[in-house]
Amino acid sequence: MGNNLDSNNPCGNLSWKIKRANREIKRYIDNRLSVVIDREAGGITAMQGMILHYLSSQPEGTDVFQRDLEKQFNTGRSTVTGILQLMEQNDLIRRESVPQDARLKKLVLTPKAYRIQQEIHNTIMEMEEKLRKDITPEEIETVERVLEKIRKNLREERKELNETEEKP
Repeated sequence: MGNNLDSNNPCGNLSWKIKRANREIKRYIDNRLSVVIDREAGGITAMQGMILHYLSSQPEGTDVFQRDLEKQFNTGRSTVTGILQLMEQNDLIRRESVPQDARLKKLVLTPKAYRIQQEIHNTIMEMEEKLRKDITPEEIETVERVLEKIRKNLREERKELNETEEKP
């Protein structure tokens, strides 16, 4: 281990390891939700579960819009649009106009979504417990700090690339 890059072994690089960990987390949630929720919702994906969890955890009276999900989950508009369309078809959300701007559609959970929300919450908490197993609070803090630094580095790089692309 260490801080050295190994160009001969891309699977040993940090970005690859983060991607593999992320894939394992997604796979775990997808598998658990498909088993636990299948009887009620016809199966939902990890992202749908995370969106439902996010929507249900908002303070009462807080309107959430598609752009909020794009920002929260760092996901593009077309991806979120597709997920929300599927969630509407599966009767998990509704889009409702807001009085101040009929073009804006707030996202509202359906009764069906509320019924399965506790299972989603339990699945996410169970996954968090498994992720933290045998890891000290200090190690968790270190991981969080390092991941935030990585995100900051990538945001800065993306900002520099966008500025470079805009110049003639």
